Amino acid sequence: MAKDNARRDVELLIARLIAPLRTLVRDQGGFLPFAASLDSTRRVRKFAAQAGESPDPEELAAFLEGKMREAAAAGKAVATAIVSDTRATPPGERKPVDCAAFTLDHRAGLSLVVLLPYTRDAAGRVTFGEMFSCEGESRIF
Repeated sequence: MAKDNARRDVELLIARLIAPLRTLVRDQGGFLPFAASLDSTRRVRKFAAQAGESPDPEELAAFLEGKMREAAAAGKAVATAIVSDTRATPPGERKPVDCAAFTLDHRAGLSLVVLLPYTRDAAGRVTFGEMFSCEGESRIF
């Protein structure tokens, strides 16, 4: 039952982050890492790091990971998501495509990386593909 609740919690996080993700991809063609946490009342809090002129996505992701660990340690988060722009090869495909990688951790021990392929056409319309996932590294809880 705890794993079912954990899965629902991370699915809620993904669902709440799709709209801002779509906006970032539409407006910028890609995005810098951002994060969100889900508290015990099922409220989602979004986090973004201030980036300088030439931001390093890996440094931003590491900063956000630290913030998610702090929220978890303080009991302010039951689930966390760090979303980063990457390229990956979907199952059954041969070439890597642009993907949003949702690195998800839940206090119940669930840890996943969910990849959401996306395309942006010349008019800025964003289309999402089929999600696929792999086991995460449990880096937050």
